[in-house]
Amino acid sequence: MDYARLKKELGHKERTVDDLISYIGTKTNEHVPNYSLLLGAGASFTSGIKTGINLVSGWREEVYKHLCPEEEYEGYEEFKAKDFLIKNYSNWYNLSNEYSSLFEYKFDLPSQRRRFVEQEVDGHLPSIGYSYLVSLTTNRFFDTIYTTNFDDLLNEAFYQFSQVRPLVCAHDSSLQSISVNSSRPKIIKLHGDYLFDDIKSTLRETESLENNIKNKFTQFSKEYGLIIIGYAGNDRSVMDVINFLLKSEEYLNNGVYWCLREGDYINPELTKLLWKDKVYFIKISGFDEVMAEMHYKLKRELSLDDNFTNSKKEAIISSFTEDEYRLSEKSEYISSDIKQLTKHKNSMDISHLIRELNEKEFNGSEEDFKTFLSLDRLVQEKNYIEATNIIKSRVDKPENIKSKGVYLKKLILIYKAQDKIQEALSLCDELIELDPFEVRSLIFKSEIFKNMTERCKFIEGFQTKFNSNYQFHNYLLTNAIDEFHYTKTDSVFSLDFLLQTADRSLQLEPSLNNISWLFKLDLLNLKFNDRLDKKVKKEKEKEIENHLEKAKSINDQHMRYLKMSLHSSVINNDYKNIKNIFDILLNIYITSSKGKKRKLLSLICEEYPSLVDHKNNESFYSDWSNFIDSDLIKKIPKNEELASLLINKAQYYLMIEKDEEKSLKFLKLAMMHSDASDYASTIINSFLNLSNNYDEAYTFLNKIKDEIKKRVYYSLKSNILLAESLFDKAEESLDKSYQYGLSHTNYLTKGTFLNLMAQRYTKVISMVDSNIDKIEDQQDQDILTINKELAYKKLHDKLNDKVTARNIISRGLTKHLTLAAHCLLDNEIDIKRLIKQSIDNDYTSLYQFKSWPVIPEKYLSGYLNKKTELKLA
Repeated sequence: MDYARLKKELGHKERTVDDLISYIGTKTNEHVPNYSLLLGAGASFTSGIKTGINLVSGWREEVYKHLCPEEEYEGYEEFKAKDFLIKNYSNWYNLSNEYSSLFEYKFDLPSQRRRFVEQEVDGHLPSIGYSYLVSLTTNRFFDTIYTTNFDDLLNEAFYQFSQVRPLVCAHDSSLQSISVNSSRPKIIKLHGDYLFDDIKSTLRETESLENNIKNKFTQFSKEYGLIIIGYAGNDRSVMDVINFLLKSEEYLNNGVYWCLREGDYINPELTKLLWKDKVYFIKISGFDEVMAEMHYKLKRELSLDDNFTNSKKEAIISSFTEDEYRLSEKSEYISSDIKQLTKHKNSMDISHLIRELNEKEFNGSEEDFKTFLSLDRLVQEKNYIEATNIIKSRVDKPENIKSKGVYLKKLILIYKAQDKIQEALSLCDELIELDPFEVRSLIFKSEIFKNMTERCKFIEGFQTKFNSNYQFHNYLLTNAIDEFHYTKTDSVFSLDFLLQTADRSLQLEPSLNNISWLFKLDLLNLKFNDRLDKKVKKEKEKEIENHLEKAKSINDQHMRYLKMSLHSSVINNDYKNIKNIFDILLNIYITSSKGKKRKLLSLICEEYPSLVDHKNNESFYSDWSNFIDSDLIKKIPKNEELASLLINKAQYYLMIEKDEEKSLKFLKLAMMHSDASDYASTIINSFLNLSNNYDEAYTFLNKIKDEIKKRVYYSLKSNILLAESLFDKAEESLDKSYQYGLSHTNYLTKGTFLNLMAQRYTKVISMVDSNIDKIEDQQDQDILTINKELAYKKLHDKLNDKVTARNIISRGLTKHLTLAAHCLLDNEIDIKRLIKQSIDNDYTSLYQFKSWPVIPEKYLSGYLNKKTELKLA
């Protein structure tokens, strides 16, 4: 039945949107809403997620072509397909619930269905209708929102546009503790969440709701009426409950209002329901439009006045203003709000520009200011030619030097974006001439150099000029330490010079706010890097202890001192001391501000997974488990969990509990976190262990591309490409990472491994022979030696030098190096023993071993057969 026929038969049951708004707004208690909401797939359409009708149409065609390949099929022949399926496959095909029966036919297993749903819903941004709904819920016009959808759009909207965090229930068991009287909004996913295999999509699964969900639905319906939007009523589970509740006078006393669009198909079950008492229907244009009208008439215009500096939030706001689905043409309220949002977004662009110009110092003309705004927009659009022409016409005409400096910087950045490095460097000299003693101009020029050695040589020439500026010394150290790792033997600055520079910086600015406290600690570890010499080790411990004591005497609860103390204990492989420091950090946590609490917790979370191999760590597993289960962690609201904590949980559940599904769930949550870029390497490398959804990995990497260093971006891109076995492209990305500052040692270890995987054995041998003399660290030398010997063995079916493998075993620097050397020597008993020890100690070792060409597959087959694979398509 269509809407026109429904209106003809049941015109007395039709109500208007204004009627509904009146019912919502007329509350006897300011804090208690009159209605709950039930959202279906139609609410997600303008967020880019396919509706059930869209999916069914595609599935029906696909199934029909599979079962009847000799017949041609056009979209308009859907009735022919339906008749065919009813006549020949009525044992599984159900026209009244076509979605579920086709879905079950296409996908055999729950995990397969979850993977499909995940692909369909992941990565989409909530439409503007969700922001209206969040505002209405925050203002207590709604309290409980049921949804048959698997997506996370509603929770994402709350996270971005409200300080109020909802209770999200996607499992039957998670509902037990939820009270009707809870002041927090409640999102109840009737059919589950796409992150879990127990989503309810098939015909059998949607026959009934789980007991707890059904009970809560019933319990909540004593208090509220029900408004239904975007839901067709095609599964019995929800319809049976609504029918049951309507039979009793004590439920749904505020009525059921079913919102329909004019073009909707109204199925027979819904038609029967609309005949019942207390059930009415309302014609709407769509989810976004009705939410906008409700909001405007209950709360006036939408207010999202905020700094759109959160990259996810900025993307959502941009999607509103871009208005892909032309909602502003369908709703005057949405049109008005989009205009206000656009205006506000532009005003935020202006305020960002003011901060960039430094309002106190900038005295340029209004014309210059307008030009800067125009230039920013052109650069965002990558219209470099027009932007360049404007700057060249203005650069020599500003009213003051400050304005000219801004023009020059903008043109330099345009040249840099176009890879016109020489033009950019030439303009930098002009910028420096404006104020020769402005250190920021010097730093601005140095950032143009891609090559770390060239950058350091440039900085070297300004040591005398800025000898009394600690920020200059810190900038020098930032780059010089990277360059030292990058080249080692041919570094621009010696290690002794860098230590002197750190001391000079601390002399000029001795407070613990000075990052050179950490720089010096890192430099001392570089200075004493010979682990085998006891005398050197003792000298190292003494110098580091003196350095830490100086910091401690300034403030033993300062974050920098605490970080240094923990960092030092980790490097010294001293688990007992690390545990003591954790206890100190947790005690300080109790009386700290929220900001400091986040830093303290991150410090612990980031360190825990690395402690598995530390000495005297017999209590490590129970300590970590106690930390995860502690009241401190449990009391943190889900929506306030730090990225570091989510990653810590992901690593715990894989490393200790061997629960791949939970681990992947927390990784995905971390990927959506605003601080995800701080943990890019851990997230992507862990994700690649658990999933072969490379598109998702690329999406995440590209989302954070501008927030991470280019060498990190290309290194991680290389990892993804290597996981896909795209060896040439992986090597290109690795080369780019090296160009942008990846250390020489990392380049060699990653490069030789990549070429082993690509079976380019001669190249591996050449890379090692040409470079191993430049590598100082014994562990790195051993890695390269193993890669070289394996390449030789692959080519000649024997080792080039068995003695080198035996020497690696005798040194015993790490268990993994020892294992690899035994693999080269085919020592079967030792290989099995060390593999078992490693996996028992740290389950993630299994993922590393799977990718190691040095370990014959036969030694891992037993473990892989026991393990449930979670690789997602």
